[in-house]
Amino acid sequence: MKIVVDSDIPFIKGVLEPWFEVTYSKGSQIDNVLAKDATALLVRTRTRCDSALLSGSSVKAIFTATIGMDHIDLDYCNRRGIEVFNAAGCNAGGVMQYVITAMFEILKIKEEAFKEKKVGIIGAGNVGERIARFLEGTGIEVMRCDPPKSLLGNGINYYKLDKVLESCDIISLHVPLDSTTRNMCDWDFLQKLKQGSYLINTSRGEVVAEQDLLRERSRLGALVLDVWANEPQINLELMGVCDIATPHIAGYSYEGKLNATLFSVRNIGTLFGIKELSGFEIFTDPAPRIAKVEYDGKSPESSISKVLSGIYPIMEESLLLKSDPGNFESIRGNYNFRREFRYDLSVILKSFLKSSTLYNQQITNT
Repeated sequence: MKIVVDSDIPFIKGVLEPWFEVTYSKGSQIDNVLAKDATALLVRTRTRCDSALLSGSSVKAIFTATIGMDHIDLDYCNRRGIEVFNAAGCNAGGVMQYVITAMFEILKIKEEAFKEKKVGIIGAGNVGERIARFLEGTGIEVMRCDPPKSLLGNGINYYKLDKVLESCDIISLHVPLDSTTRNMCDWDFLQKLKQGSYLINTSRGEVVAEQDLLRERSRLGALVLDVWANEPQINLELMGVCDIATPHIAGYSYEGKLNATLFSVRNIGTLFGIKELSGFEIFTDPAPRIAKVEYDGKSPESSISKVLSGIYPIMEESLLLKSDPGNFESIRGNYNFRREFRYDLSVILKSFLKSSTLYNQQITNT
């Protein structure tokens, strides 16, 4: 069996070779010629899997080392009997780290208090729900909007989109890209936001109507974009009005990339009945744990930002893109995968925020 593999997928070299004839290629260069006699493809978002790629090929399965599948023509694959597998949830921890780090960086810059903010999560799937639970663990109020889940009766409250937009101070987008979400963040959406609210998009660039966002930018207190329409070409005017702008790397943690490969290899093993691959493991040292947060003498938000940016210097990455936006794909392709912070950090942050608030109250009362 022959499998064509995106050469930028980490931890994959040598794994499939005992069972497959493996051809490696840059994702953007995987074409119909390479796919012609392949049994399977292992790709990322840079490979558009449609009739142009697959017509006349022997491809029976596509494995994508990503959460999203908008780069795959699912209707075409269904008609052709091509099975499609994604790596659902693989980078949830990395995106959570990105969103939380960005949030505290903006709070520090704006000199605003975390405890006074309410966060709206639009799309409470693997990623959105993980962010919501982390934030709730710190004591912050979260409102979720996810229409498919509103009737599940799982003990979580879901709200209509308009209610979330008008009620929350920070909006974070985590929806898949499909016909219902393309350009969902348009003029009407932006008009419903609270004046001065923060908008964070780590889902897909096409979820945002970029010209509408540019026109309504003054309504926002902060704008954080990791994803862009027409990547790797990006709207330079829009990038210029972002507080944080990065080249689609929110999920690019060491653990996220490891999981993407792990899940994909297991999917390959399961489909083809290869026990060694279906039980595949990657062994690595655990991510370092943050034991506590030290007060920096300025504010709780500044103190937390110092710790989070020490693990993940998000402003340096933003500066890198803003100084050379034409290098978008190279920055992404040569990314030094960061380690995630652990989930129990939310408890540490909650304790710190509570103690620093009490400390500030004591100072005020003396």
